[in-house]
Amino acid sequence: GIIGGISILGTTGLVKPFSHAAYRATIAASLKVAKAMGAREVVFTTGSKSEEALQGLLPHLPAEAFVQMGDYVHFSLKSADYEGFAHITVGAFFGKALKMALGFGQTHASQGLIDFSRVARWLQAATGDRNAAQLASRANTAREILEMLPRQHLPAVMAEVGARMLAALRGHAGPRPGLTAIIIDFNGLPLFWQSTAGCSP
Repeated sequence: GIIGGISILGTTGLVKPFSHAAYRATIAASLKVAKAMGAREVVFTTGSKSEEALQGLLPHLPAEAFVQMGDYVHFSLKSADYEGFAHITVGAFFGKALKMALGFGQTHASQGLIDFSRVARWLQAATGDRNAAQLASRANTAREILEMLPRQHLPAVMAEVGARMLAALRGHAGPRPGLTAIIIDFNGLPLFWQSTAGCSP
């Protein structure tokens, strides 16, 4: 509704930027705040739900260390490296994680769709299950893959996607910072969690 001449579009009370430039500026400002507060590690999430989940998984970090990057993967990691953060953690639900694993530096749907045939090849290589791979190749969403995947294949598939996600994040961030990739399920529980050291002195 309209309150005091201001259009209220949500219930959180937070002002959210909608232009590309405004969103990037918000990310950059959030990183500067985290740095000014003394944070040496920053945690990027793709939205409020993933942020809430990661805050629960990483309760030792201050609120300022958590930054919603939205779809701006490449920009966010490059900016965090520029600001000198020693460690960067990226947490995402399976769908966004798949896009990162596929090399997307911008994960909005307008920038491209998940290549399910490629994901199916990863799945078959990881599990040897041709039937599951064929089902994945015909999927319409990442959630559909997660729901049809036999439970015994979940660790191998997450390890494959997570390793590719971590490698893609390294490509965006460069060699200096340490990195952690976390994939969460739709209840906010971790499906994959792995870190790699950077080359900082």
